[in-house]
Amino acid sequence: MKKQSMNFVLALTVVSVFIAVVFSFAPPGESAGKTITIGVAPFPNKDITEVAAGLLKKEGYTLKVKVYNDAVDINIALGDKSLDANYFQTIPYLADQMNEMTEYKFKWLTKIHKEPMGIYSAKYMRSVANLPADPIIAIPIDLPNQSRALHLLEYAGLILLKDGTMSNTNDILQNKQGITFLKVDAEDMPKVLSRVDAAVMSTATAINADMNPKRDAVVLEPINDAYSNVLVVRASDANKPEIKALVKAFTSPKVRKYIDDKLYSYGIVSAF
Repeated sequence: MKKQSMNFVLALTVVSVFIAVVFSFAPPGESAGKTITIGVAPFPNKDITEVAAGLLKKEGYTLKVKVYNDAVDINIALGDKSLDANYFQTIPYLADQMNEMTEYKFKWLTKIHKEPMGIYSAKYMRSVANLPADPIIAIPIDLPNQSRALHLLEYAGLILLKDGTMSNTNDILQNKQGITFLKVDAEDMPKVLSRVDAAVMSTATAINADMNPKRDAVVLEPINDAYSNVLVVRASDANKPEIKALVKAFTSPKVRKYIDDKLYSYGIVSAF
């Protein structure tokens, strides 16, 4: 009986030591709430997020990154709680999405980076002045990016719009060159580029199609703070500690330095 008691004590001691070892290697404060899941667009959002992930790791957080190519899916995933945050959209795009997805309440917390939209052409690379009469120009089908594209075409001197911040093709007052507009999903612009006279696309879309905006765009949009890519969460989660840690990481000097040092050559700049 005494021997059995000693064996029980020994076994209990071994179990206690094992438990102590397990917890000694766990990060301080480790818990299920320490994992943050974020949905992002590909380059440059994914690359910027990886820098923030390294900073969060030092704070005891694991940042799980999911890359999306479909803009609608990424907001749905945030709404149904598959994600804790997303980073891919501009403020006007978010506002338009919220008009469509009224069941979700989202909030943007910080601006992270800005990238210019550009006019690209596989046929008339040097100047919009080389565009033929009655050209076909591809523009995004979604309203926020379509509006942005039309304002860029106005900036380039190709059309004249009614006054207003959100415009569509019905707001064109002058179209002297007789432009026909082909409306396509923003991510499909590179696919149609060879079939049109010009296409208006974002910097990220151009880069993902192996183009450099500063080298290949016929006209680049002036950097506009209103079109900053922002960090978005469910409004009810905005004050959670892990979300505050996320904002802190994304707006850190290290992330700003990465954007300014590594991405400026593409026309991308920090927005904070």
